[in-house]
Amino acid sequence: MAQHLGERLRQARMATGMTVYEAAKRIGMPNQALYRLERARTLGRVQVATLKKLAALYGVTIDY
Repeated sequence: MAQHLGERLRQARMATGMTVYEAAKRIGMPNQALYRLERARTLGRVQVATLKKLAALYGVTIDY
């Protein structure tokens, strides 16, 4: 079964050893917003800039 986008975000964050709070703080987003993204099946209205920041922080490509 294919993983949802939020699950991939969570796994990428966990691979870095960061908490939701740490990751959100480092990219300048509320930790509740990152938490919701990780639990979402789709990313809805997430800006590409936010995805690029997360990808860079986690050391993955945006199409991960």
